[in-house]
Amino acid sequence: MNKKTPFTVVNTHILPEVRECDLEQEKYADMADFSLEIHGEFPKGSTLLKKLFAFREKEGYPFIVEKWEDAPSEEGYCWEITEEKVILKVASDRAFLHACRTLKQFRNGSFIPCGKVEDYPQISMRGFHTNLASCRQFEGDEVRSLLEKAGKFILNTFLMEYNERFPFESHPAISSCNAFTREDVCSFEKICEENAIEIIPLVQCLGHNAHINRLPEYGKYFEPDHPDGRKSAQLCPLNEESFTLFTTLAKEIMEAHPNGKYLHLGGDEARSMGMCPKCADFVQKYGAGQLFVDYINKCAAFARSCGRIPIIWDDMLSRHPELIDKLDKDIVIMVWDYWTTSDPSPITVFRPAERGIVIDKSMAEDGFAKLEQPEKLIAETFARAEDFEALAASNEGSCLFRKYLGEKFPAYCTAFPFVDLYKEKGFTVIGAPTTLGNTVDDIYGLPNFMRFRKNIFAYAQKCKKYFLTGMITTSWYDFAPEILETGLICTANDLWTE
Repeated sequence: MNKKTPFTVVNTHILPEVRECDLEQEKYADMADFSLEIHGEFPKGSTLLKKLFAFREKEGYPFIVEKWEDAPSEEGYCWEITEEKVILKVASDRAFLHACRTLKQFRNGSFIPCGKVEDYPQISMRGFHTNLASCRQFEGDEVRSLLEKAGKFILNTFLMEYNERFPFESHPAISSCNAFTREDVCSFEKICEENAIEIIPLVQCLGHNAHINRLPEYGKYFEPDHPDGRKSAQLCPLNEESFTLFTTLAKEIMEAHPNGKYLHLGGDEARSMGMCPKCADFVQKYGAGQLFVDYINKCAAFARSCGRIPIIWDDMLSRHPELIDKLDKDIVIMVWDYWTTSDPSPITVFRPAERGIVIDKSMAEDGFAKLEQPEKLIAETFARAEDFEALAASNEGSCLFRKYLGEKFPAYCTAFPFVDLYKEKGFTVIGAPTTLGNTVDDIYGLPNFMRFRKNIFAYAQKCKKYFLTGMITTSWYDFAPEILETGLICTANDLWTE
């Protein structure tokens, strides 16, 4: 009986897109005719390759795997396939996994197109984030599925934010009714290890801790409640017991994810600085910015004592550019911006002037007629029309920030200008767009995919232009878990290719 052959072999839609690819339309190798030779230690890649193809035990054409000694990246791989021989070169076991996943997309049954491929990533850290507390629909199976998708599309970092969904043993009352089990957490770590993904745990050191203060016995660790009666979500930065609580919870989560080199401290939206009498006295003498920087430096020292590199969100720091030089230089700054979709951009975030999303008033005079979508909808939904020149001269921090806004200011600003500021100050920077954040511009009940898609792409371009350490796309809100996959794939593709 004649062996069935494919009508066509070449798949032109590979994700992430392959860097260099020269394939032949009419020639292909039948992997069922090959025997496998692996020269070197590549256990994960070897396992995956053997799952993809049924190799002959002997007397087949050679499929040779060997070390790519002069690869341009630790994740690089290349192959040359003829009808009689395959040579696959990989820089590491992680690169072997990447090569196998790309081979899987090229395969048609047991057939692979002949030709040459050379591939390696443009950005070293390519990641995705999920706040598992706000995404409360997520059960263990959904998290495992998302992690496997991240591996399939060659992401290598996952920022894991549990909050009350971690199964704490040191403080079990903090864990919620939908907390994951210890077995779930172990399975997350195992999947990431199998897929060469590093988990970065995010443990909030200051704000966003309402899940703890919901319990009356923990109120002593927090700043006073708001005058309107809302419970405080912020730990007191001058309370040693509060710091001990943070470090205890962080140690427990790090022990569950022991293989990473980072700890994300959070630190965003800490809007209750100086509320208690002790903090108020400090703020009166030295300012709220100094209180924040001192506390973050203290938390960073703790992270380093645990063998971790500390990461923080940038928004509180960006309110005080004049204090950036006082921040420990080994802190990695993660810059979040969910509204910029082009470079230059008519929309920016002007935190040094105590503003959020703004657009110059000249752009608003004609009802934003000069703007195209999604920027027009962003301007109408989020942005405040302001006099940019006045904002830039409003205080010391704003004056320092002005130089990073570009030559087309005030009508247009440099995309993600805080990246430029932190880079010039000597910090390592990670970009942070979103695929699910600030969703008041939902369309027909679904997130504004156009905004998020362009936000991810624009940030990826910034990362490549400025040689950032990496980018982690964030997700925050409680939609069906499957809705995150599009943003995950966009992130993978945009960061891999040039």
